[in-house]
Amino acid sequence: MGHGHLRIVSLLCTLCLLLPPALFTACGNTDGGGEQKDGQGSEMSGLPQLHLTTQGGADVLSKEDYITCTADISNVPPEYEASGWTGQIRCRGNTSYTVDKKSFRVKFDRRQQPLGLGNGPCKSWVLLAEQVDKSMMRDYLMYRFSSYVLGDGYFSPDCAYVELTVNGEYRGLYLLAEQIESDVYRIDTGEETGLPPVFRGFLVELEQSEFRREGQENVDYFRIAERSFGKTDYYTVKGKDISADRTERICDYLRNVYAAVARKNSEALTEYIDIDSAARMFVIQMLACDKDSNYSSTYLYKTVDGKLTFGPPWDFDLALGNYRDNESPELIFMPQLLLSVGSFGEVQSAARALWKQLRDEGYFHTLLAETDAVQAQIASAAERNAKRWNVWGEVYSTSQTEEAALFTCHEEAYRHLTDWVKARILFLDTYFGRQSAD
Repeated sequence: MGHGHLRIVSLLCTLCLLLPPALFTACGNTDGGGEQKDGQGSEMSGLPQLHLTTQGGADVLSKEDYITCTADISNVPPEYEASGWTGQIRCRGNTSYTVDKKSFRVKFDRRQQPLGLGNGPCKSWVLLAEQVDKSMMRDYLMYRFSSYVLGDGYFSPDCAYVELTVNGEYRGLYLLAEQIESDVYRIDTGEETGLPPVFRGFLVELEQSEFRREGQENVDYFRIAERSFGKTDYYTVKGKDISADRTERICDYLRNVYAAVARKNSEALTEYIDIDSAARMFVIQMLACDKDSNYSSTYLYKTVDGKLTFGPPWDFDLALGNYRDNESPELIFMPQLLLSVGSFGEVQSAARALWKQLRDEGYFHTLLAETDAVQAQIASAAERNAKRWNVWGEVYSTSQTEEAALFTCHEEAYRHLTDWVKARILFLDTYFGRQSAD
């Protein structure tokens, strides 16, 4: 827990270095007093500027086919500047891919560490458009919260805001984040150990949509039909050296987990599951109230010598009250497996203790103060992004709430988010308190 607090303090210090002083902006006054002009005479905020240039100026439209590109980073301290980083880029996402402003995955030819993010240099990074979240801060808030809750022991993606141009065209405000993947600096499943693939760990993602599952069943993905859960769960296998033998071992391990949960066998559950990770992810998902998490973007992993670990957290743009029919801060949605594991006494006790610790040390005041400061820094860029993509008055997803169409500026969208979070915290005080009384 302590290291997570240091990461937040460190981030705030980094923001002070990267960003000029800024004030909260009211609707209708978002010009931003401290803005500069870039080399082309366009407005430029104090945020890092990421410039991507594709080969031949090709537009990036495909989720399958990479395009060669170079990357430059400016408007940052000298140690974070980058010039001529080579790599490839493609579109990414599911719901986010259906809107005009695309999210991207960038794969550099060499390991890089843009803006000093993460625990070390990696090749794969993502640029999140945040188009279906008009506050553009749900992912950011949840990744900061997750980083603190998970601490040193578990991976949570690091992130930072950038303004993006592609081939000289302004593309808006993006959240640059770490890719969820097996890597020594992210989730170390032993891919680089030289062990035979069947003896390595694994990383899998819950994916219930048959249209998003690619490849061959029982090789690239598998199913677990546990009658007591009332549904069949599908998991896609991530990483390299995927084979039928390796996937069979992964599937057998998950089946043992599901069987232990179904039989309410605490001893078997402890044998197969990292209980501490379950309690921490339970608290994270309880705050998020992410209805989408029981459908997709939910990860599980196992290191070579470890147990099944819940996480890492990912994809919260439709969480925190931004999902149609899920606006109430007093509902409970999370992955069914995690919800079931959370009913075991060992996980309940650890989750209650963790929530009490967060409240006793005043952590949520720290978190909301940080996000307030970051909102003030990105406000003018968010309004410029809204103008570029005609954000206000639009609903970009059938999953998005109708209220999202009523926002007229970034400040309104952000305050709607923080009001929901504050109400959610009060609800969870009651929820975890009731558990304690039980």
